[in-house]
Amino acid sequence: MPFTSKGLWEQQFQPDNTHLEKFYPAPDQHAFVDMMTQENKFPIGYSGDLDAQVLEIPYRERGASLFVFLPRDRNTGRELDDMLRQFQPASLRPAIGNLVKRDVLLKFPKFRLENSLRSELTGALIRLGIEDLFTTEANMRGFFPTGGLKVKDGVHKVMVEFTEEGAETSPIQTKVFGRLSHPARRVPFVTNRPFLFLVLDHYTNSILFLGVFRKP
Repeated sequence: MPFTSKGLWEQQFQPDNTHLEKFYPAPDQHAFVDMMTQENKFPIGYSGDLDAQVLEIPYRERGASLFVFLPRDRNTGRELDDMLRQFQPASLRPAIGNLVKRDVLLKFPKFRLENSLRSELTGALIRLGIEDLFTTEANMRGFFPTGGLKVKDGVHKVMVEFTEEGAETSPIQTKVFGRLSHPARRVPFVTNRPFLFLVLDHYTNSILFLGVFRKP
């Protein structure tokens, strides 16, 4: 059964500030993406372990947040892969736990990602010890009282979409933001090259989504 979760940003982007801008999958390549823009206060910091800027975009009610990890641009084209090799629980906790709210000029692409698991899902469940489910030893009498029923295959499909309103399309709620009084103090966070993102549930401290965006 499909499960859909919708979340609105605590501070939404204005659709009028979304424009086509260049995104660089590699230093010598570019494509165009709908780039959302806003100036506001966001928790931001830098992870030395990951060599990356880290930004938190809270959802409304602050039950969850999107964390974005933008590797330092070294003009090699390998920055994201180098960061992923260092991405471990030991480096994640301090990376998201030491952010400070500052005035930020945020540019973030509007995008949608989909992925499906089929054979990989079956193998993962078996490695977790859920083996009977795929044999006639499975207790599926709630579905088929005479027995002999088993699961032949499994499919897991996930979709995540980021828009001006939040993590999934919903009615636009206009919100006007004034210009910051000290533009020179704004910290730029411009995700115009590959980055990693995750959605964290603050109540359970669980990662709901984890992914990378390499190109439009």
